[in-house]
Amino acid sequence: MSNNKVVILDGHFQPFNNSNPLKVEEVNNTPTVVNIYATLIDEVSDTVTYVGKAITGTATSTSEWLISKISVSGDITTVAYASDSYDKEWDDRATYTYS
Repeated sequence: MSNNKVVILDGHFQPFNNSNPLKVEEVNNTPTVVNIYATLIDEVSDTVTYVGKAITGTATSTSEWLISKISVSGDITTVAYASDSYDKEWDDRATYTYS
């Protein structure tokens, strides 16, 4: 028998343990990981909304956010991203170029 073990890491590449627990709930009789990502929503106006996603507990001032901008113009709704990676600061969301 092998002594191999699996270590599950969070989004900051830290192992889940007693001080950093993996949150699991039972959904339809299946253990399901929950609360890994947090989502922030900033409705700036009727036509502009920012949505940020990061690992739960991430400071808004760190460059670890995936941020999108939802723009509405008449019948057209556009979703654009500041980046395709988790590398932006939520606090700076209004300063980025979105595409």
